Amino acid sequence: MRSDIDMEGPAYAGRRSSRSPVFEGADEETVAVREIAVDVDDDEDDDDDDDGDLRLVLHLISFLNSVCEKISSHCYYGLQIYLRQCMNQSASDLMVVLARVMKLGNIDNELEREYEELRKQEEEVVNKLKRKRTDDQGKGDSVRHQRALWDRALEMRISMQKLVTGYSQLLEMEGKLELCTSDSQCEKAYHPLTKSAVAAVDCLLELKNALPEQNTAITEASAANVDGECGLILFGNKRIYPLRSISVLLILISISVQSMMRSL
Repeated sequence: MRSDIDMEGPAYAGRRSSRSPVFEGADEETVAVREIAVDVDDDEDDDDDDDGDLRLVLHLISFLNSVCEKISSHCYYGLQIYLRQCMNQSASDLMVVLARVMKLGNIDNELEREYEELRKQEEEVVNKLKRKRTDDQGKGDSVRHQRALWDRALEMRISMQKLVTGYSQLLEMEGKLELCTSDSQCEKAYHPLTKSAVAAVDCLLELKNALPEQNTAITEASAANVDGECGLILFGNKRIYPLRSISVLLILISISVQSMMRSL
């Protein structure tokens, strides 16, 4: 609350002076702040409303904004100058760094090429191993089939040897005729034996004819002037002769004899 004292007399007139001598040597920003503060004080003395506080706040905000703009502009300009100085002073260093980077890039390219070459070589080795494994597997299968074929041929040879041994125990033609004329029952018993022998001979002849048909090389190399069963038997003898097997030759001879007996 203001008092009722009259303060308009000459004693209270005071002396007019400027604020600039007081703020000599201070920054413009400081002077502006103090002027704002003094103006605010004068305004508060003149008016006791709340608008004075609002104006003070607005002045402070505008001042801070201007200060921030100045600081940011100075900092940006200083940063540009610093970067230019660094670029001018360390140009040679930058060239050295760039050369090292290019060298590292070339080394990386060489390493990539070497890696690609090693990868290709590894793929070639893997493909060779796969092909070799396939070839070895085929050879192994061929060997197994060949051994199975030889085992089967050996079993057939043993069976045929038994047939030859049994045939050699039979009577010859003269003995057969004498036996059949002397005893009629013996002649009746001899007929089933003859039929079974003829059936066995037929089976052997069919087998002998089937084997050359399955092998085209033997068929192409066969002679063109082969006639009758005798020619086939001779051709079979020529094919089997290199084996030097007496038992097989005996079987073929027995087959030929049986065919002759059947013709009689």
